[in-house]
Amino acid sequence: MYLRKLTIENIRVLKRLELTFPEPAAGWHVIIGDNGAGKSTLIRAISLGLIGPTEVRAAHPDFSEWLRKGEEAAKVTLDLVRDPKLDRAKNNSRAHHLTAQVLIETHNPLRRLGGEGAPVVEVLPGTHARLDPSQGPWSSQLGWFSVGFGSYRRLTGGDEETNKVYHSSPRCGAHLSVFGENVAFSEALNWLQELDYRIVKARQMKLRQEAHPLNLRNTEAAAENPADDVLQEVKQLWEISVGGKTKCYTRQNKMLANRPA
Repeated sequence: MYLRKLTIENIRVLKRLELTFPEPAAGWHVIIGDNGAGKSTLIRAISLGLIGPTEVRAAHPDFSEWLRKGEEAAKVTLDLVRDPKLDRAKNNSRAHHLTAQVLIETHNPLRRLGGEGAPVVEVLPGTHARLDPSQGPWSSQLGWFSVGFGSYRRLTGGDEETNKVYHSSPRCGAHLSVFGENVAFSEALNWLQELDYRIVKARQMKLRQEAHPLNLRNTEAAAENPADDVLQEVKQLWEISVGGKTKCYTRQNKMLANRPA
C-alpha cells in the first residue's frame, strides 16, 4: 500500500493542504517545516486516515482539539495505491486505487432537544465511490501494512494502560505514539513477543508435519517436547531489554547489536 495523495481540511493550523507524492509512490519522502508549521498535525492526519474512524477511538484522541478554530467540520482524504501482489481485498476486488476518507464533525444533540449542552465532536467515515477502505487498510485483510510514530520517541516509561491497545486494536497500536506523549516503544514488546511466538510455533508445527512417518525416533521426540525450541526463542526475546542495554537477535539467536538504550 502506498500513499499517492493527501488532502487535509480544517485540522488545527492547516486550513487546506494538498500533497501529491511523485511516482513511484514507494520511497522516502521528507517533509520540512518550522516549529508549529503543522508537521505533527500532518502525520496524525495520515495515521487517522490509515487507521479509520472506528479503531482510532482506542487511542482516546480529543477530536475537539483537532478542529481549526471557528470551524465545525474537518476532513482527511487519502488516495492510496494498492500493491496487487501484497494487498488483498475482499470479494477478490481488482481495484488498484482506493480512497480512505475520515470526517470530523461537531454535533449538539441536546440543542435539538431544547438544551444547551456542549457540542460533541465525532469522527465518521467519509463517502467515496472507489474501493471501500473497510475492504483494505481498515480491515483485517492480509497486506495493507502501515505504522507511524510521533515526535516523542520514548524507549521506556510510558503509560502501562496503553499496552492493552496493541492487543485490542492492533492497527491503532501501530500508530499509537503519534497520538500521545505517554506512549513508549517498550510497550510493544509483549505484542512482538506474542507475534514471534506464534510464528515460531507455526514453524515448529510445520517441521513436525514434514517429519517422515517412518522416522519414529524423531517423531516421538517432537511429540514429547514440541515447544522446547519455541520456549528458548521466547526467553531470548524477554532479554531484548536487560540491564539498560538493547539487544537484537536473529532467528538463530545471534546477537546483532548491543548498544546503550
